[in-house]
Amino acid sequence: MKDIERESLEVHVALCEQRYKALELRLASVESKVDDIRKTIDHIKNSIIRTAFGIGISIIGALAITVWAIKI
Repeated sequence: MKDIERESLEVHVALCEQRYKALELRLASVESKVDDIRKTIDHIKNSIIRTAFGIGISIIGALAITVWAIKI
């Protein structure tokens, strides 16, 4: 195949077109996977933030109740 490609510009151009189409398909697939990973990371990040906020509020509430109980 390489010999034919070297001898014929038309064959070379046709093969390059096929190669570029294959590369574009693969790149589109990779981009889609990266977008899915980004969405998953954003979801995990938001869950962690909500959990940390809830834990922080719980600790502040527990400390406030402890201080209130000590003063009584």
